[in-house]
Amino acid sequence: MRWATFRWFLSRCNRNRGSEHPLGTVAAMEIVLTVAVVILTAVVVFQARRKPASTPAVTTPPVSPDDLTTRVELAAQKALNDAVARLSTQAEQDRQEAIRLATETVTKQSNDLLGAKAQVIDATLKGVTQDVTKRLSEINTELQNLRESSSKQYGSVEEAVSALAKRTDNLKDILSNSQKRGQWGERLAEDILRSAGFVEGKNYSKQQQIEGGGKPDYRFEMPPDRVLFMDVKFPLDQYSLYIAAEDEAVRANAKVQFLSAYTATSLRSPSVSMSTRPRTTPSTTCSCSCRMRASVHSCTKLIPN
Repeated sequence: MRWATFRWFLSRCNRNRGSEHPLGTVAAMEIVLTVAVVILTAVVVFQARRKPASTPAVTTPPVSPDDLTTRVELAAQKALNDAVARLSTQAEQDRQEAIRLATETVTKQSNDLLGAKAQVIDATLKGVTQDVTKRLSEINTELQNLRESSSKQYGSVEEAVSALAKRTDNLKDILSNSQKRGQWGERLAEDILRSAGFVEGKNYSKQQQIEGGGKPDYRFEMPPDRVLFMDVKFPLDQYSLYIAAEDEAVRANAKVQFLSAYTATSLRSPSVSMSTRPRTTPSTTCSCSCRMRASVHSCTKLIPN
């Protein structure tokens, strides 16, 4: 039994020899030495048992071989248990130390890695912040330039609108006066006659007193011995209704009224007034007026700019 226990202990030591900490190896050597001392003691006891019985020990009482063997086995078992306990304790300490070292290593590596990543992130964010700040500054500059340009443009537009409104008011004032409106109509008639190649004093005359009273705006000498009179009229009220109309039906009605009023006012007065006056030489005069078919566009397109 002693040799079997010793062989079991040696095999356990051999299994743990390659994986234990150096401190564990020293503890195993101590256990081996302890077991060797126990075995040596057992050998000495065994040799003592083989001596003759005639030489009993002087100072110690005699011990039976069975008791001695039991004591040796108990001592060896106790030494083995103590060695195993010390070995287990040392192994637990080594394991805790290994865990601590591994934890410290992993923590240090993690901190180093996180620090490196934090530096990269900080550098990236710094670059992005600088780019965004630069772009915002450029946008603010562009907005400021746009505000200044818009202010200048709006100022120019406002001035142009004010000037146009003033000119429109002036034109409205002019057209609201019948005498001035007649002068404007004469200007349009002059433009039409000149564009047609008529020459004043040769093809027509203006504002000449006729026999029997009356003063037509234009007098045309017609071959062979006829005279054509033309009076200039422009119905502004009907034209204003046509321009201000928003509905197509209202616009069409205003157009009809304008053309009717235009034809009536431009043709009625000379023919009526002249037809009622006596003619000294009926063979050489003609109580007629210029009858023209006109449209709103043909009337308005001749307005001077």
